[in-house]
Amino acid sequence: RGVGQYLVEEVIRDNPNVSSWWMADVGVEDRSVMAAFMQALGFTAQHDGWEKR
Repeated sequence: RGVGQYLVEEVIRDNPNVSSWWMADVGVEDRSVMAAFMQALGFTAQHDGWEKR
């Protein structure tokens, strides 16, 4: 489990009142790696980014 995953999980856990999260894909160099990372965190691919509800 990488540091990035740990940090995103911590931010989500520390903000229980937030019901929808959005991560834009601006500047993503390797979309397949980013997609795997975001899916591992429970995000769903959307146009121009990923969303978690």
